[in-house]
Amino acid sequence: MHTLSSKVVTSYKGFNSNLKCINYQYKVGKTYHHDGPVELCSSGFHACEYPLHIFNFYTPCSSRFTVVEQSGYMQTDNVKIVSSIIHIKREINILELATAAKKYIQDLHSLKCNIQGSDQDSEWVSINMGYDQTDVDGLDKLEHSEGASLTSVNTVKFGGTGGGVAVNSLNYGMAKNYATFGSAVSNRHYSIAENYGYCGTASNSGTCSLSINDSVSGVASVSGNNSISNNMGDFGIATNTGNYGMAVNTGDFGIATCTGSGGAITSVGKLAIAGTCGEFTLIESTGVRCAAISTGNNSATNSTGHGSIAGNTGLESTVDSKGDSTLSCCNGFLSTSSVKGKGSVAVASGNSGQAKASLGSAIVLTYRGESNELLHIRCGIAGRDIEPDTWYALDIDGEFVRMIHDDEE
Repeated sequence: MHTLSSKVVTSYKGFNSNLKCINYQYKVGKTYHHDGPVELCSSGFHACEYPLHIFNFYTPCSSRFTVVEQSGYMQTDNVKIVSSIIHIKREINILELATAAKKYIQDLHSLKCNIQGSDQDSEWVSINMGYDQTDVDGLDKLEHSEGASLTSVNTVKFGGTGGGVAVNSLNYGMAKNYATFGSAVSNRHYSIAENYGYCGTASNSGTCSLSINDSVSGVASVSGNNSISNNMGDFGIATNTGNYGMAVNTGDFGIATCTGSGGAITSVGKLAIAGTCGEFTLIESTGVRCAAISTGNNSATNSTGHGSIAGNTGLESTVDSKGDSTLSCCNGFLSTSSVKGKGSVAVASGNSGQAKASLGSAIVLTYRGESNELLHIRCGIAGRDIEPDTWYALDIDGEFVRMIHDDEE
């Protein structure tokens, strides 16, 4: 049953590449009103309070996302909110979506700190296995069996350099370690593990969890669904194996990997690598001589930087490389490869593949038979053999054929 609310709810909404949702066209900055009944999954304007829940409905590889404000008549479940009024506030990218997800989880907890330790002459360890009855998202009087709203924090240094450990293993928990060489571990639902020390490790295996390490040479790892793994230090690694997860690394020489379906992986920095084997995934790598690699179907792989490489082996996937002397390569069925920059090459070696290149760059295409046997292969330089910035495929005779995409109509 829907109710009329006087409050305005900030939430997040997904669209296709044209900013449409179920064939309804939206514009940023506009407010829309629904005059009929407001019912979940039926009628009204739908959005999600938790940003990563959007990936249940819109994949990051081919969608656009916005911050919205919902009001009027509203109805909600654990994932969606439907309202009679919606204001499209602003468009956001994947990194902003990750930041919003982090804030949502942190606000959800509003946890009390429970700091334990010994003295400054020993290695400080903080472990919280207890419970309290702090109200969390409307939950109060929680039972002792799986106590919620826990915090374990270690901020005390060992010998002036760090070495502490913070561990939390229960629901709605938080484990933090701010010391150099320290570790923070939390392995249950809606948990947060944070480590800001050099060479530290933050690990979280809980569903809808968050693991962050902002130090040089640090590692952040998450294996839970709807999770985020974030490492912004040089030489750092961020890895995520959960569905609808996100792994972000912005440090030089960093690696961000994700094996879960529907995730978004971003690595920014010199010699950075971003890789995933999950389906419906977005992979972005930005930096000189960086690499973006994906093996998942229906995924998007983007590489930006001179001398960079973007590769994808999944079916119906897209590969895009921007920068001089770059390589974009895909070999999946119905996949596309493109390059934008001088002296670059776009390769589409899969069945029914397509490629395009900017002026001065080249494409390589193949034509395969019913058993995927190679029948033709042909290359061309944009501006000499083919038109620049134009999609091409090969026909049965091995000749170039211009292709028209929906965004070009």
